[in-house]
Amino acid sequence: MIDIKEKEQRQRETQRSNERARRLQSPGTEYRDRYQRKGTEADLDAAIQQPLESIRLTPDDHPERAGRLHTLGTGYQDRYHRKGTEADLDAAIQQLLESIKLTPEDHPERAGRLQNLGLGYRDRYLRKGTAADLDNERVDFKTSGLDTEIDINEKEQRQV
Repeated sequence: MIDIKEKEQRQRETQRSNERARRLQSPGTEYRDRYQRKGTEADLDAAIQQPLESIRLTPDDHPERAGRLHTLGTGYQDRYHRKGTEADLDAAIQQLLESIKLTPEDHPERAGRLQNLGLGYRDRYLRKGTAADLDNERVDFKTSGLDTEIDINEKEQRQV
């Protein structure tokens, strides 16, 4: 049987871990914003590392986990667009998909998250030509309620 002091210690450790995860998330977003303004590769790498650490510290059932996964996924998308590394694109899609699975249907950010996932599928379709990715992209855009007719030429310009 766990004594009370042990239980209290575990609760404090969990609270510290959750607080640290929250503190790591914010700089990750700030690094991504700065990367988008200045194009500094070190900021892009930090925009991935900070959310990775934050997610590692975030319990699976934590209400902010979906947002943290989304932040990580968009960081991978940015790095894919910068470097063209297929592994980054696959990681982006994986993180964004996990984010969607954890995002409630009525969540105000669900549509934007679906749109980013759809863009990931479209990028992979343009890279590999896999019809399933194009179908997934269409479903995600349709589900999001956002415009499904994003100019494919714009996306082709990003293709590496």
